[in-house]
Amino acid sequence: MPYSNSALNVARNGRGGHRHPRNKRGGNRLILRSGTALTTAVALLTAILAALSGTGVAEAAENYKLRCAEQSYSYKQTTAPNGAVVRRHELRAGDMAALDAKYPDGRQRCEMIGKTDYPFRTPVWFSYSFRQTGTMPSTWVTMSQFHRSPETGEPADKPPAFLMQQQKGRLNFLTRSDTRVHTTSRVDPVVRYSMPWFPANTWQRIVVSLTFDYAGKGNITFWLNGVKKYSSGPISMGYNDTVGPHFAHGQYRGKANETTTFEFANVEVGTTSLLGRVTNPKPLPN
Repeated sequence: MPYSNSALNVARNGRGGHRHPRNKRGGNRLILRSGTALTTAVALLTAILAALSGTGVAEAAENYKLRCAEQSYSYKQTTAPNGAVVRRHELRAGDMAALDAKYPDGRQRCEMIGKTDYPFRTPVWFSYSFRQTGTMPSTWVTMSQFHRSPETGEPADKPPAFLMQQQKGRLNFLTRSDTRVHTTSRVDPVVRYSMPWFPANTWQRIVVSLTFDYAGKGNITFWLNGVKKYSSGPISMGYNDTVGPHFAHGQYRGKANETTTFEFANVEVGTTSLLGRVTNPKPLPN
């Protein structure tokens, strides 16, 4: 079903209410009517949550802000019989999320933006299995990023400190860093690692450990299908901010006409080590 931010708000705020004063005349009838109204409200909320659960919107609202074009196919979350949880993000020609309407370049997005800000100078881990189907566009496509909202005195389009992005048939790990207290101009990215993009219709097991430190003690370590592919050593990565970045994953791309689907299975992110996922990954959906 099509979904919207208002639907998320209904799902999250539907428990609100207030108590009605007891009416001395016909008080029992008033209580009965209030009880009936409450029962109706609960039934309505249950129906909304049941409808949303098929797309994963209700679950997404707990830990993420879902930013997609409001199409029935844009986002769906499913749980396979073996317990694997799959988040499916699809983009087609013209699909724009509402927050991207301000940009004149026609960029497109179906992305889950995390609500947790992670600390600096502390390893942050994420892990998932990834599969791409459909046709990859010739434009850039970001699959994962760590982003920080602008702080006071900074422009609105502050770019991410870390991102995994496909461009021209290659997967690139890009970073940015800035020692300034206020990032008043855009910082150019540094390509830390590059490899050929993944074959279509195949699952890839990804584990990444990141440490954000603008002063040169940052780090990236990347494992693919159980093999360590890259370890950066000490690098500068991140901004001189008061609050650390949040995690986002999905599809975020330049204007394109191709239909492309990204699937993320068993997404995990946090400061608890996920090194065990390198040799002991969660099961792929069956």
